Amino acid sequence: MPKQKFNSHDIAAECATLRAKVRGAWLANIFDLDDKRTLLLKFTRSGGATESGEGEKTTVLMESGARFHTTSYARERKADQPSKFNAKLRMHLRGKRLNGVAQMGADRAVAFTFGAGETEHHLVLELYAQGNIILCDKDWRILTLLRPHRDDARGLVLLGNHPYPKDRFRQHTRVDAPALLNALEGRDDREVSEGTDATAAPRAPGTVREALCKAFGYGPPVVDRAARLAGLDHGGAEKLPLTQPQIDALLQSLGAIDTWFEGVSSGDVVPCGVVTWRRKESDEGGDDESPSLEADFEDFSPFPFDDFPEGGSTQFDQKVYATASVDGGFDGALDLFFASFEARRDRSQREKSANAAAKKLEKVKRDQEARVRALEKERQTQELAATLIEYNLTQVDAVLAAVNGALGGGMAWEDLTLMIKEEARAGNPVAGLVKTLDLPNNKVTVTLKNHLDVDTHDDDEDDDAETGMFDDETQGPRDEAERNK
Repeated sequence: MPKQKFNSHDIAAECATLRAKVRGAWLANIFDLDDKRTLLLKFTRSGGATESGEGEKTTVLMESGARFHTTSYARERKADQPSKFNAKLRMHLRGKRLNGVAQMGADRAVAFTFGAGETEHHLVLELYAQGNIILCDKDWRILTLLRPHRDDARGLVLLGNHPYPKDRFRQHTRVDAPALLNALEGRDDREVSEGTDATAAPRAPGTVREALCKAFGYGPPVVDRAARLAGLDHGGAEKLPLTQPQIDALLQSLGAIDTWFEGVSSGDVVPCGVVTWRRKESDEGGDDESPSLEADFEDFSPFPFDDFPEGGSTQFDQKVYATASVDGGFDGALDLFFASFEARRDRSQREKSANAAAKKLEKVKRDQEARVRALEKERQTQELAATLIEYNLTQVDAVLAAVNGALGGGMAWEDLTLMIKEEARAGNPVAGLVKTLDLPNNKVTVTLKNHLDVDTHDDDEDDDAETGMFDDETQGPRDEAERNK
């Protein structure tokens, strides 16, 4: 599954990048995207930094619980009015200078500092669990936040007008030999110092990844990198216990990663921008591959990808995946990675919408075709009835004359129906033609001989035909004349 969230080392690298690119710029405006979890911060620098003479403009994308980076790709904003949360951010931050971008300890949270002195504000982006975006004043008191949260069991309160608990974040400490041994054996330093009974200790970890992630809070990609730099064949999935040479090599690789983290945080080390994407079948084995917006990306990393020892391997199978550096450093790699992911997601949504529309259209077409067939069948039936009436006009006129005569004499409808049945049983040929009477609707149904299909039928078949009745003596001759005409 493609990587979607930052680990602490990614955050340290991106903070260093933003300090170099955006610190000192002025916040021009804030926009929120459709999901209400993503903000676009538009920064500008005064001075002729561009060819047009206008100030340099930079857009920082900030998504709660997931990512933050600059972006050069346009994104659609359907909302005309800002959300209430965004309106509060604009009121306090718009027009202020960005003076700092700092990681909260060594954890997955970032603090953006705007303004100075009495007008100083802190915008905190939390990138763990469901994430959050929190605006604090100069004293770190919460002014507004995206997602209020309270956990009484942990003593955590994230509500408006409450102090923001910034001291809860994990601080960076270098891994030493005793700490590494305790982590690999599943023992905590506090348990060792307090003399806790070993039988009450939690279950020992089974792999290097499980041990280091639990003990030091590393992300799985960082652990896997350290393990492969140490020469462990299976990377972070290497089974425990390790041999002493393996432990020494792992301690050395973790020390190198700690040195990298400290160098990035202080600005002495520039993070790389590396992306990994799935090879296409036509590109397998190619040497001139380069990442593009259409690539199926799998991972991003601020670490160099070509510093593994001879004979070592990376996390990804090079026959299936390709890895390369991106122009623009780590920030450029992030922008390309997530822009490609958004493009694939939008493309998938468009395809789903198109498929749904095609299914709906096909359903409407089937319904219309069924209606056309029903109407055509009804037309054929009515045409046959009209033809039979024309070929049996004498019998039809006799039936109509008899019925109209009875009705004209004042006979009741029920009596007329009984009379027709009795006459039919007595052998009256005119009464025998009448099948049903629908006097309320001025209709009579007669049974007529079908002489039209003599080529396909051995015997004549009887078909039913409906005909209208006359309301008065003047209407009858006129209609008869129209039929004869």
